[in-house]
Amino acid sequence: ATPCAEQEIDLPGLAAHMRDCLPGYAVPRFLRVGSRTSLTGTFKYQKTGLKTEAYHVAQVEDALYLLTPADESWQKLTPDLQKRVDDGDIRL
Repeated sequence: ATPCAEQEIDLPGLAAHMRDCLPGYAVPRFLRVGSRTSLTGTFKYQKTGLKTEAYHVAQVEDALYLLTPADESWQKLTPDLQKRVDDGDIRL
């Protein structure tokens, strides 16, 4: 299967589906949309790199989104929005 292009993802529908199907504590607050994922020789995801990059806009080439608690919609993560999360202005 080919990966979805970023503009093909129904972000509002995805957020609604997650809220409907998952308990509140399990709904992810960050979404990373990428074109490829690094795998190990045994076809496992290389999570170490993903954990290191986390949601740092400057380190990630892929599109990052934040599911904001206030309006429960996905917002494209920007350096300013990341700083607000890091500073505690946006509580997750």
